[in-house]
Amino acid sequence: MAAKIVAACAFHPGARAVTRCGRCGAFICSACQRIVGDRRYCAYCYQEMANERRRGEAAGGKARVSPATQGVPWKLWPGLAFLPIPLLLSWLMTYMMRQGEEVSIGAAQLLI
Repeated sequence: MAAKIVAACAFHPGARAVTRCGRCGAFICSACQRIVGDRRYCAYCYQEMANERRRGEAAGGKARVSPATQGVPWKLWPGLAFLPIPLLLSWLMTYMMRQGEEVSIGAAQLLI
């Protein structure tokens, strides 16, 4: 039978760790953990986050965000940036065919 391995708290070596810090990954006991929302942090990271928040407020409040990126999540930008390209290519090919110009195979392959 294998021995059960129990992690010790990084700050209290005699205490059993119950979770890991959501910022630094250190094992922490129930006495060390600080809960913010659904994440758990060690006392050191919790204090660092509070200091960063205070420095940000002292520097003029929240970090400045461009109005263009404020309403749209960052992960959508690549899709939004490249969405017009196939639409413009298909419009160009349709226009060329209606004008009677020959559309090469290479131009059609751009849409695939």
